[in-house]
Amino acid sequence: GEALLASDNGQPPTTAQVNGLTPDGSYYVTAILVDDRDNRSPVKVAAFTTPDNTVPAFTSGYPVMTKTSVDLAQVTVMTNKSCRLYYAVLPQGSTAPKPEDFKANAITGNLGYGTRDEIKNSTDPFKVNSLPLEEQKTYDLYLWLTDYDGAKSSAVRKISFTTVDGTPPIFVTDPTP
Repeated sequence: GEALLASDNGQPPTTAQVNGLTPDGSYYVTAILVDDRDNRSPVKVAAFTTPDNTVPAFTSGYPVMTKTSVDLAQVTVMTNKSCRLYYAVLPQGSTAPKPEDFKANAITGNLGYGTRDEIKNSTDPFKVNSLPLEEQKTYDLYLWLTDYDGAKSSAVRKISFTTVDGTPPIFVTDPTP
């Protein structure tokens, strides 16, 4: 980056070039002004963070469905940066939502929809269905990540999952004594 220091005595401003900063890094800049008589100003310190220009993405091994019952479809996610996650559960074969559908809350026929604030490199298990699902039926979970300012976004990602058979077994004939 580049810093510009204004001059009070009619001299052109002074510029300082800073290199080697990392994205999403936290830094401090310290300055002391010295005049021609060697008088020094108080130390001024300013903190700043460089922008994280990476595209939000899921880290390796994520997302993963961690529960798939009729009452609880749960996904666990981990992202490469802090960002907003949108999700929607739809019947298998439904038209995939677009990013603008997520932002407008315009996903008709969903069986679960919402947004979550994700923290970089933290696992987050959460329930994705708001309505009961059917046993042994396949559903599509759509996930989309976007920066808080909307500058960078992932592609919409689909995970298909099938709910488990939750019916307890029964004897079809009486057991023999």
